Amino acid sequence: GATQKIIFQIYFLQLMLLALLCGGLGTLLGWGAQEILAKILEQALKLILPVSGWQPWFVGLIAGILILFGTALPPLWRLKQVPPLRVIRRDLAPLPLRGWLVYGCGWLALCLVVLLFTGELLLVLSLLAGVLGVVSLLFLLIWVLIRMTRGIGLTRMGLPGRGLDRVVQRATSNTLQITAFALTLMLMAVVGMLRSELLANWSVQLPEDVPNHFAFNVMPAEKDRLGQFFSEQGISEPTLYPMVRGRLTKINNVDVNAELFPEKDEAPSNRSRDGVNRELNLSWTQILPEDNQIVAGEWWSASGVATDQNRVALVSVEEGLAERLGINLHDELEFDVAGQKLTAKVASLRSVVWESFTPNFYMLFSRGALEAYPSTYITSFRLGQQDRHILMTLVREFPSVTVLEVDALIEQLQSILVQVTTLVELMLVFVLLAGLCVLLAIIQNDLDERLRESALMRALGASKRYLQTINYLEFAFMGLLAGGVAMAGAELVTAFVYQRVFDLEPHWHWAFWLGVPFSAALIIAVVGNLATARTVKQSPMLLLRQYD
Repeated sequence: GATQKIIFQIYFLQLMLLALLCGGLGTLLGWGAQEILAKILEQALKLILPVSGWQPWFVGLIAGILILFGTALPPLWRLKQVPPLRVIRRDLAPLPLRGWLVYGCGWLALCLVVLLFTGELLLVLSLLAGVLGVVSLLFLLIWVLIRMTRGIGLTRMGLPGRGLDRVVQRATSNTLQITAFALTLMLMAVVGMLRSELLANWSVQLPEDVPNHFAFNVMPAEKDRLGQFFSEQGISEPTLYPMVRGRLTKINNVDVNAELFPEKDEAPSNRSRDGVNRELNLSWTQILPEDNQIVAGEWWSASGVATDQNRVALVSVEEGLAERLGINLHDELEFDVAGQKLTAKVASLRSVVWESFTPNFYMLFSRGALEAYPSTYITSFRLGQQDRHILMTLVREFPSVTVLEVDALIEQLQSILVQVTTLVELMLVFVLLAGLCVLLAIIQNDLDERLRESALMRALGASKRYLQTINYLEFAFMGLLAGGVAMAGAELVTAFVYQRVFDLEPHWHWAFWLGVPFSAALIIAVVGNLATARTVKQSPMLLLRQYD
């Protein structure tokens, strides 16, 4: 005799109590985990985290309530519109279109949660759109792979075939489980691959004799004395490069700030304002540096002329900057150097190995073009661990010279990378636990069907060990599929990051291909079998009577 309104209110109050109880427990567990992680990081990484205030408690509680009601209210709302007789007969109609629209509340709740953490609406929308796209692609791929195995006759392949057939028979629910777990594994694999290889590969690529110190702000009067100093210390005299500060103002008599790159208009795709709104380091030399290579035009020889036929200075431009600024061969560039105008003609374009740890420049001029302007010198050199005392003598004898230790910078970068990736990996552990919770939730949703199927198989003579083996194989195949799809996605993501961000050559990560799928198979097999243990242990007679 209860009205639909009363039933809705009962379940709504139950959800509210559940949200408050689980939200409070969750925030308490989060606070405890944060304190434990703080102690671990303080001992392992010498990193002291700030004390958490009340904001995380509030945000965590509100996030839990929003997600719970965003996903639970749509079926409750539908419950008000379902006649009791249809529920008793288990004759539920398909969800109407407006019901699917109501499920948008779940995504809206997720948007609000992320907005609470970030405060950036555009970032939230972009992130959720990306997540939705990745999840959709993973879901479609996994669903297609599962459907492709139908009709092969899996049951004739023994126990492994029957385990795989169980995966195929529950294609929809298993696809959801595999997608959720594959996304989690993909994130963890990407972080693991990037962490283990980026700086390691970069360090391996460096030659053994690469310079590890830079000295700049060397005055012209100190140039010869600095070379003599290195000779006295038994170190080969490094090459000193002159350096003049200047700003590019015009390309072919067109003002780069006003006309080539207008503020309100969209710049062409092959141009960029980088290198326009700041001063550049300019230098001159007659000999092409060893780590530079001419890709277009010609380099002036050591004994050749320093200007063209019109007595205009020649300049060689780094190819990346030339592409961004739209500079071509024989273009005329105008610079502002110390308040004076300097005109130069582009004689060549160069590729530069910036990783060589030697002084390199975007603009290299011919001899005589910049010698009249005030300049300083820059150089790089290598010191072994046993020669570090020379730095103190260098700084004492040349107080105006600034020395930069590259080794210290690399060590600091490695330390920062380790700290950041360790924190991300710790967060991904919680994501993994969340993925296992999703797996358990979906298994519980299908538990009634599994109980009935197990009861029928037990009644037909199947043993407990047989059913347990089938369960292990079913979840192991799900883990293998999730791990394989996750690694495919991780390889694509890392390849993109390697090429577009770090300018490194992508390669296959065979160790991860061996570890991730089999680890996923083991984890999901154990967790899934524990979650379905009731289907094997319960009496088949009781189960059949229950479903009679």
